[in-house]
Amino acid sequence: MLIRRYTITEKSLEKAKQLLKSYDIDDKTTQFGTDIVTMRVLLDEFNNHNQQIVGNSKGLKKQSLVSALFEAIEHYINENRAAPLIRSGNIIMPSKRGMNYLRRFTEGRDNDHD
Repeated sequence: MLIRRYTITEKSLEKAKQLLKSYDIDDKTTQFGTDIVTMRVLLDEFNNHNQQIVGNSKGLKKQSLVSALFEAIEHYINENRAAPLIRSGNIIMPSKRGMNYLRRFTEGRDNDHD
């Protein structure tokens, strides 16, 4: 069971790092404690607005890091969500750098109903 849990944690860490890299976001990690730790992940100066997003977690080192990374990613997504999302058949979505761009919400046969 411990090997499986470790593998899941490693894969989750890899996925989180890949996601941040794909959005060109650097993370800074701070560890507090030694065995059972608190991890703080800071996503800093993205979107050219000097914004900071923080994710925190407590637990075993690697698991705490993964949890803090995904919390920071969740905050990043929520911070850059545009509202209202749907307007007149269009959707406003955050781009990879957090900027908004307009994209057609409906495609193909649904365009007949605009």
